[in-house]
Amino acid sequence: MNRLFQALGIALLAASTPGILASEPVATDPVVDEIDPAIASSESETEIAVTGDGFEPDARVALWNATGARLIGSSEDPQTFSVAVVGEYAYTGSGYSSPSTRRFTTWNVGDPENPQIVSEYPVSRPIRSIMRIGDMIYALNDFLVLFDISQPEAPAFMDRIIFGFGVDASDAVLAGNHLYVSLRNNHFVVLDVSDPRRPSIVATADTSSSAHAVTYSKGFLYLTADKLMVFDVRDPLQPSLVTEQELENGTAYQLAAAGDTIYAGNFETFTSIDVSNPADPQTLATLDFFYVQGIRIYDDLAYVAGGRGLRIVDIGDPANPTLIAEGRNPIVTEDVAVEEGIAYVADGNGGFRIFDVNHPRQPAVRLRETIRFQFGPYTRTTMGVSVDTAEGLTFVGNGTSANGMNVFDLRDPDNIQRYDLFQASFPFDLIHDDGFVYLGDFFGLHVADVREPTNPTVVHSGESRGLHMALEGDRLYLASHTDGVTALNVETPTTPQLLGGLDLGGSARKIAIQDGIAFVGGYFGTFPEVSDWLHVVDMTDPAQPSVLARLDFPETVNALVSIGDHLAVGTPTTFSLFDITDPSRPTTISTLTLPWARDRNIEHQEGTIFLTGYHGAPGRIGEGHGIYLIDIRDPQRPHIYDRIITTGEPWDVAVRGNQLHIADGTRGFAVMDFNPPAETLVVPSAAEIEGRVPAGMSSGSYDVVVAQESGSSHLRSGFRVCASREFEIKLQPDAPGATQLMGGPVTMRLELSGDASILNAGSSRRAELLLPDRPQPEQVAILPAPDGNTTLQLDITNAGTEVTLFAVDQEMGEALWQRIGARGFIELPALDSASYGPVDLGTRPPIGRNAATRYTYRLNEVGELEGSVGFGVGVDHLLRVQAPRPDGCVDERTLFFAEERRRICNELAGAIPGLAGDCR
Repeated sequence: MNRLFQALGIALLAASTPGILASEPVATDPVVDEIDPAIASSESETEIAVTGDGFEPDARVALWNATGARLIGSSEDPQTFSVAVVGEYAYTGSGYSSPSTRRFTTWNVGDPENPQIVSEYPVSRPIRSIMRIGDMIYALNDFLVLFDISQPEAPAFMDRIIFGFGVDASDAVLAGNHLYVSLRNNHFVVLDVSDPRRPSIVATADTSSSAHAVTYSKGFLYLTADKLMVFDVRDPLQPSLVTEQELENGTAYQLAAAGDTIYAGNFETFTSIDVSNPADPQTLATLDFFYVQGIRIYDDLAYVAGGRGLRIVDIGDPANPTLIAEGRNPIVTEDVAVEEGIAYVADGNGGFRIFDVNHPRQPAVRLRETIRFQFGPYTRTTMGVSVDTAEGLTFVGNGTSANGMNVFDLRDPDNIQRYDLFQASFPFDLIHDDGFVYLGDFFGLHVADVREPTNPTVVHSGESRGLHMALEGDRLYLASHTDGVTALNVETPTTPQLLGGLDLGGSARKIAIQDGIAFVGGYFGTFPEVSDWLHVVDMTDPAQPSVLARLDFPETVNALVSIGDHLAVGTPTTFSLFDITDPSRPTTISTLTLPWARDRNIEHQEGTIFLTGYHGAPGRIGEGHGIYLIDIRDPQRPHIYDRIITTGEPWDVAVRGNQLHIADGTRGFAVMDFNPPAETLVVPSAAEIEGRVPAGMSSGSYDVVVAQESGSSHLRSGFRVCASREFEIKLQPDAPGATQLMGGPVTMRLELSGDASILNAGSSRRAELLLPDRPQPEQVAILPAPDGNTTLQLDITNAGTEVTLFAVDQEMGEALWQRIGARGFIELPALDSASYGPVDLGTRPPIGRNAATRYTYRLNEVGELEGSVGFGVGVDHLLRVQAPRPDGCVDERTLFFAEERRRICNELAGAIPGLAGDCR
């Protein structure tokens, strides 16, 4: 039973705080089998039904976006540096600095969420790369170490190949029956591995320097150090140097090849190089990448291991490689292998990690990233953000080398303006109100006049300190690490006046305000001996404040927001709602446990909580910086309905409409869209949950997560939301000015317009004429074609359907009917990238009294439609164009011939004599 997400279940936890609700866990978790429908449109509401087992009356369904590279399993294996996968088994090499950890390990990854070690073999040196050749594993660790995997769960050591005393191997590549191994003594060797159990050296060649990496493409070998060396190995027994040249981006430590392009990586870049002419390699493009450690290519994607985790690059256009997904983890990734949508990662000191990459083109940041600004090489202290909802301005506190406040004018999305305001030592929080911004610095308070955003000016700088602030009316409340809670009169923003405050005897970190009552989170003592608390302070008269209540917490209160009679509180592992109707006696309503959330801040909008932080402890499912979206419309049962894993560390978030404005502590400032919460679900039985997915969901693949008091279960990538693209289809006469529009068959072409990706000549779209709905044919007759033309005839009567296919021969006819009958359509021939045809289409009255409805289809030699005539009352032709996308969604448009014929007739009525008034 899957308990990986159990920590995210809707749980009411016991605590020392008076009034908290408690519950006993139930022994069984729910089980999710499927969701129906599995695909929905982003433009309309969709009724869904989730089926499974063990659903309780309080069960909730959340749709969590399945990102491009999502951690699903991990296991500690210190210093894991290489990986290969064969079926249900993965092989890793580990150990670098510590000889005791150097080993060749076999993992059972049949359940990728729970990898298990099944065998280990000690090795003398760390294994840098692993490859499969037949029933053998070749492990490179200065030597070649050979393992027999005919029994994959129990590899057997076979041999070790030493290339010479003091001569170590650096890299190897397999091409056909030959293995090319680069050596650190300015050589490479060629091994014949036609019998993988008995490899033999058949050639050697000199290189000008010791190569770090080697790859192969179309008969040529490419080796790199500070230079790129190219060898002709079309005759593997006689390698010959073709050229060597300086690398544009410096020494390359990793290489991979795909067709006429090789890809090189080093400590700073990922580079594509055109080798269509091996004698003259040309650099095509460079991406800035930190510390490339390994490159594996599958189809048109490059999986890049290195600093900051696993990254996926779209190399469909080698001249424009594009980063499309990241599987972020805090350790330097060393190697990656991919099989059937799963990426197996050797993560250095982070161990062995497994990512779901079934949907690599789904962005790593789930939300559509509208804007991204970086403030400099380091943005670790971008902490505060506030939004002016009326004027379209965003104000960001920035703690980098450009410390201070920045104003973003977003009123024209195509021409975003940024204005830098002033320097500040360490801005923690900011609030915008009525044309003024209050910025809480570690050492004081700054006030800026931003009524003219192109010329913001500082109007006050004082000693009042605020790590976090709250504004109510004309009073600004500050939580200070040294001064407790203080209140200022900001009726005149240029001259704030101190009204009073209260030293709480510790460090005040967070503050929320409700009707003059301040809720202040902080701690006593010094690390690691601290006591965490939440104070309730009556500040209605700031000159005489008083403590109404104090609640002890097992963890630091990192996030606070007041919502009417409720207070939302975030700690590193929990989210809680309190009833503050009587502020002197806050009472816990409900609590959610979160996997090591390390909350930073809370924002609230219309029943949704946006909780920023770090979600998931190291090695646990859901690891990554991001934002929880929590539905609190029922305060007794809040639930997480969406989870956004971001590639940076969000410190603060502000909400405007359906956009999140994020102060990202590592990647600057970003604006993103978010999904609306789903409606409350109904659980009619223990095997089904019914509900609605709202319109406006971001397109992409989603995990279906069912959470209830006893636990949670999820269906990975079980639901997909598809956004429509601009796409239209029309019929046009093949010969403009045709006069047979209201009569017999007219030659037509089907024309497409809209999104360029649909019209692309390489698109997998298809134009079809759908066969009419019909019962199972009573008779299928395949007859010789008397005139050599292939013709399909459908006669539909009250008794059933008769099919007659006139074909060149019986075998061809049977194959053609099998294909058409199973599909229910006939394809139209493509004219160019935006049209299909020509095809003759027409309709006629019934032939004789009580005649069957008849359709006669004329086909070309490859089974595509050339013409169709329908006979009968109300007959028509339905045409459809389907354009599948790489992400699994399908764009579809349909039209009826009769409607299109009338449209065309009306358009031509004024230009063609005899048509006017006859467009029936």
